[in-house]
Formats: sequence, structure tokens, C-alpha cells
Amino acid sequence: MIEDNNNINSSSSTSPPITVVRERTLSSSGTRYSMNSMSPNHRLNGANNNHSNSSSDRDEESSGYDDDDDDYLDTSSEDEAINSIEIYDELASNGNTILTTSTTSLNGANLNNNNNDSSRRFRQLNNNNNNNNNHSNNYRNNNSNNNHVNSNSNNNRLRRNRNNRANYDGGCCGLLSVFTSLFSFGKSRNNLDILAGGGGSGGGGVYSRKRNILCVGVTLLFIVSIFLILMVLMRVPVSYSDQEEYSDRILTSYCRFGFIKNSAVYQQLSSPSQLQTSCVFGPDHLDYECTPAANTRLTNYRYELEVADGYGGSSSGSGGNNINTAAAAAAAADPFSCQQPVVSVIVPIYNIKIEYLEEMILSLERQSLQSFEVLVVDDGSTETPLESFLRNWKSRDPRISIHKHSSNRGLSAARNTGIRHSRGDYLFFLDGDDQIEPTTLEKLAWKLESTPEIKFAKGLTVGFGAQNYTWNKGFEQSTGFLSENQVTATIMFRKDVFTVQGKSLTAGGATTPQSTPIFNGYDESIIGGMEDWDFLLRLAEKGYWGETIPEYLDWYRRKDTETSKQTWSNFNTEKKEKLIAQFKLKYPLIHSNAFPKIEKKDRNYQIESTLSFHNPIKKVGPRLLLILPWFNTGGADKFNLNLIKQLVQKGWEITIVATLQSNNPWLDQFKSLTSDIFILNNFLSIYDFPRFLCYLIESRRIDITMVTNSEIGYLFIPYIRERCPYSSIVDYIHMEENEWKNGGFARYSLSLQSQLDLSIVSSDHLKEWMIKKGTQRFSHSSGGQSSNNMVNNHLQIKANKQQEKEYTRYAQSLKNNIDVAYVNVDTNEFFMNLVERSSVRSRYSIPPGQTVILYAARLTEQKQPMVALEVFKDMILKNLSFTALVSGDGALREQMEEFVQRNGMADHVKLLGNVPLYDMPRLISASDIVFLPSKMEGIAMLFYEAMAAGVVPVGAKVGGQDNAVASSARDRPILESSGVTYHQSSAHEESRQELS
Repeated sequence: MIEDNNNINSSSSTSPPITVVRERTLSSSGTRYSMNSMSPNHRLNGANNNHSNSSSDRDEESSGYDDDDDDYLDTSSEDEAINSIEIYDELASNGNTILTTSTTSLNGANLNNNNNDSSRRFRQLNNNNNNNNNHSNNYRNNNSNNNHVNSNSNNNRLRRNRNNRANYDGGCCGLLSVFTSLFSFGKSRNNLDILAGGGGSGGGGVYSRKRNILCVGVTLLFIVSIFLILMVLMRVPVSYSDQEEYSDRILTSYCRFGFIKNSAVYQQLSSPSQLQTSCVFGPDHLDYECTPAANTRLTNYRYELEVADGYGGSSSGSGGNNINTAAAAAAAADPFSCQQPVVSVIVPIYNIKIEYLEEMILSLERQSLQSFEVLVVDDGSTETPLESFLRNWKSRDPRISIHKHSSNRGLSAARNTGIRHSRGDYLFFLDGDDQIEPTTLEKLAWKLESTPEIKFAKGLTVGFGAQNYTWNKGFEQSTGFLSENQVTATIMFRKDVFTVQGKSLTAGGATTPQSTPIFNGYDESIIGGMEDWDFLLRLAEKGYWGETIPEYLDWYRRKDTETSKQTWSNFNTEKKEKLIAQFKLKYPLIHSNAFPKIEKKDRNYQIESTLSFHNPIKKVGPRLLLILPWFNTGGADKFNLNLIKQLVQKGWEITIVATLQSNNPWLDQFKSLTSDIFILNNFLSIYDFPRFLCYLIESRRIDITMVTNSEIGYLFIPYIRERCPYSSIVDYIHMEENEWKNGGFARYSLSLQSQLDLSIVSSDHLKEWMIKKGTQRFSHSSGGQSSNNMVNNHLQIKANKQQEKEYTRYAQSLKNNIDVAYVNVDTNEFFMNLVERSSVRSRYSIPPGQTVILYAARLTEQKQPMVALEVFKDMILKNLSFTALVSGDGALREQMEEFVQRNGMADHVKLLGNVPLYDMPRLISASDIVFLPSKMEGIAMLFYEAMAAGVVPVGAKVGGQDNAVASSARDRPILESSGVTYHQSSAHEESRQELS
């Protein structure tokens, strides 16, 4: 939970605070209010509640007009005020705060309305009933010769209060009975009795029954009207808000889940022990036991299709319960009875091992895209336990359908049967013993959605079982398919490739349409393997081709050699050569010309706004969408890891989007915390970035969208705010960058303050910088006029005062909308470990007692690694004994290596490159000083880590760096090189205690 002035993990003194967010709510105008600021006596004035009639000699005391707060107050009866408070307290305890406040407001507004029309009505009613001169303590008799109420009004008032209490306690309408009275006021004597008598349950005869019916009808009409108005104003789909268990998403904003901090239910949603034991598969962690179906795989993000939201919805009105029941029953039997699935997964099987099938099913159930159907085609299996297993699977998941061949007809026939019965626009083929990663279906569907020029797509492959390997080839090896199949059969196709009209290649490799429709199914005459290879070549002959997502998405089970030869006879060398010869005859065009060329169409920078499909995921806890540039080595990335880790431990589900292409060395670290990760450049055109972000917000029902260090993320904030306003939007800024974009991401944040719900910064310095930068437009003088002229110019003085007011108002707005949250550090992770200190020093042959200096950062201009080398060079020339460990990678790596070799510094400076994240605490423990001469910083994460381990931080006095140093040591320079002054804290322990 993120809350004001409290660490996220406030229950533990050792966990770092990550973000500080004040609770805010949004009105339709964008002004921020706090619902907690409303007191029980607060009364919002209606359109007519601040003015009485035109009489100029009214008695202010009797009228209740208060000059101090300019509100029309009812002082004639304390009894009613007490009653209103009692009502407010009772309703507030039932969660009706907004409704109660509004009702109290309208009550006050209407009963205080003393315009001439109501005065005439009241005089007319007095003529009909002289003993009841006043039936409301806020209506006065406006006769020309008196301004008092009848002596009987107190008795009437007491009687009305008693009846109103009965009405609120047990009446037919409850709170809204006052609206019925006001609507019918003055029309008849009976209507007057309604106002005087209230809505209690104690009798009333015919008029009471009519009143009850009218009361219920008006109440229902009022509630429905308010609901529809709110839906229109907030642009929230009814299907979206119907499923929420908490109140309005916009008004309660990003602190809506404040209760989870102390909720045992949500604390149990994601156990920290699971994070510690979960496995990860990636380029740096080739753990072939960590399959998508492995028990050690992280499953803290729960994907489950919300059938009621997108597929059936809800009904209201007469017979609504029966309709809902019928719809629920239909949805339970077939969740796609009203809308087709996005993907049809076709699974051919034949006498498969049940344990393999169970693992395949588990990998399907863990898919982030849950809008899929599974067509299991049993190609004549003879094993009875398998048939029983399939029936049980179908009974627990209505998305499953089973199609059985009476005899074994081969893999091609089984796949063709699945194609003919499929309903989705995209067909995905998955063998019964293979597995897929959690985001496979979603990424492949969006790849096809975003790239209309291709007809099929797949990811990279992991081989497991009898052989373990990674396969990095794909459709980009186009001509390689002429001699050997380059991919597995785990491919997603557009359904139209099986039914649409074909194309033919021209001599130049371009395609021309054919008029004859064809069926591009698998060749059922090929039995014994390689039917998928034949199918791909046939598509190429027709001018169709695909692309590969550069991520490991499917796991291909490898069997031992003998089993493979028995199952797939066509892999025999002799038969394979015979098939290749047949392919040359069947597909002459692709063997004589180039493969089909994917001709990307120019979209003229058009950004699509509609979603072609929906994937409503059932919500069980709060969710965050984090938009960041990449998963690289650095302090900002470590901050992101810390943030995600703590939120996951508190029950949050995290979706991460990366907007830049990178080798992402820390990707595996993020995958150990959440499976819902999307590197947009891998499968989307940039034109579809904003549409996909809105898709994620709608699909996951994101509560907070957070942008940090992503330029593309900032550029798309207005689109997200306009198109998908269901999520609160915040950003986190680490530092200002004066040499880039006039302030960098801090400047982006300032320009988007009207779109952001909150900006969070890493230091007080950065907050002050943003306020100063944001108010610069008010600091320019009118120019060219002397001071005497300006003093004498009344209009200029007035303009200056107005500008000063605007400056003050805007500066205060920025101050309120920018919060400071230090990144801090987990002291359970970083501390002085003497065992690791000795181990690391031994690893790099560092003599005992020698000073070790650690430089750890991205090797870019901003971190000034060449300045660090210059300092090390000066220290060597002064014969100082030290060893410098340089950890990191980047654009300046080669330049640094050349500098070290040219100056003979290899004995003192060791370039380590990127080190694993888990090695950083060890390196810090082995060091005596951490050195970071950055050109610009917020507060370096490395400084927090060093201080937690008792290591001295030394760095440039830039940005908010001095916020991490005790005030007694801020102005003591110790090193100077290349025009940069470096500082260290002599009061290190004091500083560490300050920050802890």
C-alpha cells in the first residue's frame, strides 16, 4: 500500500520506503479534494440556497444568514440539526458517504430557498390552513407586515422531527422521502400532509399506500438517474464498474486500496517465501527444470477469465434475476456463447502420457490471454484412462471441446479437424506434450494484430526433456526453409490463411492475387512427420510469410533418438531427402525465386484507438502498470526492483511495460517478481503502443499507471488519460537533466501536470527545482518601462497583482502535487559481510589491507566514467596503493578499456563489466569507498547501499546528492579533478542513521 508519510513496508524497520503518496480524489473538473475532509455538518449549497427574497429589511438573526462563512444556516431548530447528524452518522457507517452528503446538501438547498415563488406558494397554503403557518423551519412567512412564524410551528416542527425519525428508521423510502415531498409540495392538501407527516411506517391509509408507491418509484428513478449521469461523466463502461467490489474508481483514486495494509487476506495473496523459491528461465538462467508448468514457477499473478464482464454481462428490470441466472448458466456452459474467443488452441493427441498432458494444460491455464478455446482432437487413442482424463478436464473448464477420430488418421488430419471446428480469428497449434510461457498467446495475438502484413508468428524455442537447448532461429531465415525446417509447429496463424483466396509470386518476388478460393489445410497424405514444414512452404508459395518474436515462448519436448525414429519415420535421412525432392516439384516458385517479401505499409502516423478484442481478467487485488524504458543495470532499475518487490509482498499484482529496445541484462530479476512483462518493440509497431497500453489497463483493471524514465511513456500520457481514464496516473522522477530537453523527465512531468494525479520525486532538491522551473513564466517583468512609469500605470499594477496571485496559486498547486520519496535501501540486503569481503578480495587478488574503490554505474556520459579513470590515474601517479573495481557496461566501455591499457593502469583498475545483481552486496562489502562522479544525479542508489554497509560514499555535489550527507559534512571538498568537486561524509554513521 502506498500512503502518506509512511513507508510501504512500515511494519518492518529494515525495509526501505519506496513511494509516498497523499490521498487525493478527482472531481470532474480535475480539482483535487479529500473525501476525508468532509465533516458530518458539511453542507454543499445548491443553486438557490444562498439568497432569500428581494426584501431588503430582513432580520439577519431570524433568517440565519451568517456573514463569516457566507452560508445560509438554519438556526431555528437544534433538533433538526441533531437529527441530520444522526442520519449522516448512520449512513456513513453503511458506506453511503457521498449519497448522504449530497442529500443533506439538497435538503438544505431546497428548504432554504426563499424566492418569491415559494413565498407565494406558502402564503396560499397558509390561507388554506391558518393553524399551520409554517411547515418547514427553513421557510418563512413573507407577509408584508410580519416576519415571524406561528406559535404552533414549534409543535409542528417537533412532530415532523419525530415522524422523520420514524421515516429514516423504518419508513418505505428512507433518506429520499424528502424529495417526494419537495416534488409534490403545494399541489394539494394531501401533499402538504406528506411533508408534515414524514414517511413513517405507522399507518397512513390510502394516502400512505400511495405515498409509499410514489416514494419507492421516485427513489428508484433518482438512483438510476444519478448512476447514469456518473457513468456518462466519468466515461466508465458499465461492464467495467459492475465488477468492482469497492466504490467509484475515479473518485477514490490511487489510495482506494488503503485497507490492504492491515488485511490478512491480501497479505496472503503473494507470500514472500514464494518469491524466494521461484525459478526463472532466461539467457542468464538456463534452468531447464524451470518449465512453464513447473511447481517452482512464479504464479503470483492470477489470470482467470471474467466471464460476466465481457461475455454475457448483467441485466436489470423486470425479470432481471431470471435473465441473470440464465445468462450465468449459459456462460458456465460456454463462456463464448455471446462473443467468440480471441484464440483457438488446437491440440492433437494420440495415446499421450497423461502427465505430459497435465503439464501442457497447466501452461495453458497460466496464460495471460484467457479468452481462448481449446479444441482437443483425439486421433483414435486406444487408452481408456486418457479418455476419462479428457472428460474430467472438459467438465471443469467450459472452454474445452473434444473431437475424437474413430481411427488413427495422422497429425495432419487431426489438425485439420481442429481448424474446421475453431471459432477464433487466430489459430494456435500446440502439441499435447509441449508447453508455452505465460504471455505466449497474448503476445502472438498482438503481433498479428499489429502487423497486418504477416499471416503467422511464433517465438523462439526451448528444447527440454531428452535434450536441453535454446533455438534462436525463426522465419527470418527464410531461404533456409528450402533445405530444412527452421521452426517447431507451435505457431499462431490468422484463420483466413485456411480459407481466403490465394496469391502467387511474380518473378520479382512480389505477390499477385488469385481468384480461386483454396483450403490451405495440412496435407493428410504426409504421415510420419514434416507435415508442418510442407504447410509453411505451401503458404510461402502462395505469397504468405510470418515473423518471429525474439523471446523464448514455447517449450518443445525432446524424446530419445530411438523413440523419435519410431514415431517420426520421415526424419530418416533417406525419406527426408525424398521429401525435399518432392517439395521442389510441388513449390517451384519459391525454389526459383526469392521467398515472399513482407511489404510493410505506411500507416501515415495514424494511431489506432479501437480494440479488436477484449480479455477481461478477474480482479482479486490491487494492480499497478509500470512503464519503464528497459531492464538495464543502474540505480533507477534497482529502485524499480525494490518497488515491485515490496508491492508484490503486500498483495499487488504488477504489469511491466518496457518501451525501448535493449539487451535487458536485468530482465530475469524482474521475471522473478512478476510474469506479466511486455517488451513492446519485440511484438508491436510503435503505432500500437498506446492502444496496447489501454488494452492492458482495461484487461487487468489497472488501479495505478506509473511512468518512470520513459520518454515514450510520457508522450502517451494524454492518450491514456483521454482513452482509458479508469486508472490513476503518477510518475517517479529521479533527477533533472538540464542538458537534455530543458530538464529531462522532470521537464516532461511539469508539462503534463494537468494529466498527472501525482508526481513523486527522489529528493527535496528536485521538488524545489520543479517548482522553480514551473513558475519561471511568472518571473519575467513587463520589460522596457521605468519603475516610475510602472508605479503610475494603474493597469500595470493591477496586472502585476493578478500575475502574483497566479504565481502563488500555481506554485502552491505544484507543491501539493509533487511529493518526495527517497529511494532508500533494504538493510537486510546490504550490510558489511566480512566473509564475502574476504572472498571477493581473494577472487581479484587484492592484498590484505589495501584500499578498494568501487565504481558501479552505466558507462555513459552522465555517469562520467572517464572522469573516474582520470582520478585513478592521478592517484597512481601519486603512488597511492589501491585497487579500483569498475562494474557496469555501456557505450564508453571500449574507450575505457583503451584508456586503461594505454596508461598502464591494468594492475590498479579492473573492468568487471555487468555483474549479476546478487553480486553487488558482495562487491560493496569488499570495498572501502564507492566513487560516483556523475554529471547529474538524484540521489545515487549506490550511496544508500554503501552507507548501509558502512562504506564511505564519495561523489559529485550535484542534484540531490547532498541530501544523503549530514549537514555538518556537506561543504568539505576532498578531491578535485577535471573541474568536478567531490565530497564525502565524515559523519557517515550519523548520515546512515538519518536515512534509515
